[in-house]
Amino acid sequence: MILASLGAMGYRGLVVGERDVAMGLPFLEQAAGEAHLPLLSANLEDARGKPLFQGHLAFDDGPLHLCAVFLSPAGDYGPDVHREDPIAAAKRELSAFATEPCDAHVLLANLPATEIEQILKENPGFEVVAQAHEGWQSDPQPVDGIPVVHAGQRGRVLEKLELSVVKPGSGPFVDVGAADRVKGEVTQLDGQIQAVKRQIDEAQAPLVKPMRARLELLERRRAELSAQAKTASHPSRTLRGSYVTLDPKVADDPAVAKLVSGYLAKYPDGPSASPPVRPWAGGPGRPMPPHPVVPFPGARGARLGPTMAAQANQPAR
Repeated sequence: MILASLGAMGYRGLVVGERDVAMGLPFLEQAAGEAHLPLLSANLEDARGKPLFQGHLAFDDGPLHLCAVFLSPAGDYGPDVHREDPIAAAKRELSAFATEPCDAHVLLANLPATEIEQILKENPGFEVVAQAHEGWQSDPQPVDGIPVVHAGQRGRVLEKLELSVVKPGSGPFVDVGAADRVKGEVTQLDGQIQAVKRQIDEAQAPLVKPMRARLELLERRRAELSAQAKTASHPSRTLRGSYVTLDPKVADDPAVAKLVSGYLAKYPDGPSASPPVRPWAGGPGRPMPPHPVVPFPGARGARLGPTMAAQANQPAR
């Protein structure tokens, strides 16, 4: 149902994670094929060291030509799937874009922050990172000057990332959302500065000195922010990150709603009435993953382009 839903919504692919192969690699490949959903990962391979899935993708989305690399997390994938060093895999896949006219080199990584930092250090060339793994929800954070967008919180919130390039674009992507936040902070500081000035005018002599010290700190901070805002003016490549809360106010996707209705009609008593599932790929005696078998792809399946989104518990569109 999940893979069929993603295919119906037009996802470009699914970055494979540990729990996606819990039913066995053949099951995943068959289900993804039926859903017309490509499986993606640069660092998952078979026992002979042969890549199992497509590791990079270049495509047009709107006016932008995007080049993306996909990395899977550590975990127990069973005997049929091995995980390659993500640093080496990222280097190999990034080199495939050597002659590609990419408007942005994007890394979609279901990895912890420490691994992402090392990958970016060893592989200069990535310009935007969509990260999931730790369930963070925050504004884009720079790592060595590269904006890292956090995917959201376990299916409850969807991260939306808008990319804009004035061709021929060059230089780093500038977070215009950060510029807006700076302007907002400057506005707040202006109000605080005026309030302190009024307090100084009305204060008794013993209180004036500490108030002036407070005023000096506020004015210094305002000057720093104003200089920061001027430095980021008129960039040729920008990004803006925002979050969409997936609550009942978000309309159902018609194609997915039709799939779910068909499933409920076929199995009115819910999952307990559905066909039996195959045993876990790990085989007898191998423990199941510690969490419920619910896909946690993080950056997997993110829809890239002028509007790129990633989601923690489901790939984003």
